Amino acid sequence: MSPQILLAVGLLFVNGNHSPKEKESRVFSESALQSPVEKDITGVYLCEGENPNGGKYQGIVTIERNGRSYVITWVIGRAQPVIGVGVRNSGVLSTSYVVRVPQGIGVAVAAYKIEGDGKLTGRFTELGGDGSIRTETLTYKQRLK
Repeated sequence: MSPQILLAVGLLFVNGNHSPKEKESRVFSESALQSPVEKDITGVYLCEGENPNGGKYQGIVTIERNGRSYVITWVIGRAQPVIGVGVRNSGVLSTSYVVRVPQGIGVAVAAYKIEGDGKLTGRFTELGGDGSIRTETLTYKQRLK
């Protein structure tokens, strides 16, 4: 092959001008990374968890869609609602939110395994807290109105 033909073939390869079959094998679509049918997790949940001192708490959590992400609102006792954002990756809902901690304001993260029985079982911790990892279970109660 002449150097000009090799150069042309090289430019086609570098510029992404591949055959349709080759393009198809190289393209990763987001839909290919998601499970074919994901259970709808939006709704109102009973929240049960543990405090840093070992005591138990209960509250209400709502999970709403916001485009392809989620908005999660926790209402525990008489405290102000805590609002966070979440993303879903297969069977896990990962969330982040801002909370009040003894040192002021802290950022918290939680990851919930989406169970098949209407429960989300999670673990969470706060930056600015005591460094412990605690558990929280969300039990589905009703659809959003």
